[in-house]
Amino acid sequence: MKDSDSFVDAAWEFLNKGLGTLKDIDFSAFKDIADELKKVWAKIKAETIEKALSYDEAMKFFIAHKNDNKAIVKGAMLKEELPNGYVSIVQVFLDKKNELVSDSSGVPFGRRLTVTGLDTELRNAFKKSDLIIVG
Repeated sequence: MKDSDSFVDAAWEFLNKGLGTLKDIDFSAFKDIADELKKVWAKIKAETIEKALSYDEAMKFFIAHKNDNKAIVKGAMLKEELPNGYVSIVQVFLDKKNELVSDSSGVPFGRRLTVTGLDTELRNAFKKSDLIIVG
């Protein structure tokens, strides 16, 4: 994992593109969020898409599903570069305490994608970090 300054820089860059605002984000919690995501990664249903994931597609997912649960206040994206050149992306939702929002069986609300890559805008958002918080 990257240090917290990298997470802060990545979050600012991402949010300053007009998607949202910083709302009481505890940047020291970013490492905890990434660690928690890695623990539950396999529980989230996987889908493979034979194309690059765009910034717009990723944001539309958050917007479309933000109201699925009252506890949701922001989203998180974690990426992992795979040895075959593909990219694994997990998109989940966080509550006001920066904790994963999950269903009653403990599966986080969200999705896990394996894509051929990221478009330039999304790649730039991840430039300094493997984790992005969307407020």
